[in-house]
Amino acid sequence: MDKGVGIILRALQESGLADNTWVIFTTDHGVAMPRAKCTLYDPGIETALIMCWPGGGLTGGRRVTELVSHVDMAPTMLDALGLPIPDTLHGRSYWPLLQGRAYEPRREVFAEKTYHTIYEPMRGIRTATHKLIVNFAEDVAINVPADIQLSPIYPLMLGQITQHRPHVELYALQSDPWEQTNIAGAREVAEVERDLKRRLFAWMEQTGDPLLHGLPPSPYYHETMRQLRGGDSDAA
Repeated sequence: MDKGVGIILRALQESGLADNTWVIFTTDHGVAMPRAKCTLYDPGIETALIMCWPGGGLTGGRRVTELVSHVDMAPTMLDALGLPIPDTLHGRSYWPLLQGRAYEPRREVFAEKTYHTIYEPMRGIRTATHKLIVNFAEDVAINVPADIQLSPIYPLMLGQITQHRPHVELYALQSDPWEQTNIAGAREVAEVERDLKRRLFAWMEQTGDPLLHGLPPSPYYHETMRQLRGGDSDAA
C-alpha cells in the first residue's frame, strides 16, 4: 500500500501537478479484525484519513485530533474549492480547522449499521469521552466476516465475540478505550446515558432512520421470499 501511494505521489511530482492536487487517503471502515470491522466499536468506525495539498496549505505531518465524520468530507471539499454546499448534505465543513481558523468542533459523531454479511441493526453515538451503542436485534455473537475468521487472532478472541448482545452498550472511553466494560444502567453515569440516548434518537429522527418504524427485513428475507413465491433458487 505504501509503495502504491508512493507511485502516485511521484507521478504527481514528476508531472508538476503535486502543488495543485489534493490527495486524500481514506478507508470505508476500520481494521479488518474481530471486534473491529463490521462493528460500531472504535476499531470498527475509526478510518484512516490523510490529506496532502501543498497549494492548499496541507503539508508537514500535522495531526488533527478533533472529531470528524466521513459525512463531513464532501462539505469540506466544496468549502475548500469555494463551491456552494447544498443544504441536503448532512455533514459540515472542517476546512476552517485544517486552515487553523476559528472552528467549533463536533460534539459527537454518529454511526450506523443494518446489514453487512448478516442482519445486525444497530446505531451509535460517540463523543470525546463516551460511546453509546443500541442494538435492535438479539444475537449471541459479534459479527465477524469470513475473511477475518481465517486470521490467527480469531480463535483467541472467541470469548469476547460469543457474548449476548445487550439492548444498550455504554463505554467510558478515557478509562476504557478498548470498550471492554459496558456501564449502561450504572447509577453514576445515568445522566450521561440519558443525554446520549436523547441525542442519538434525535439524530435518527432528523435522518429519517427506517428503524424508527420497525425493523426492515434483511436481504436474506427478501431472497427467501422470492424463492418461496416461485423464483429460481441458486441451486436450481
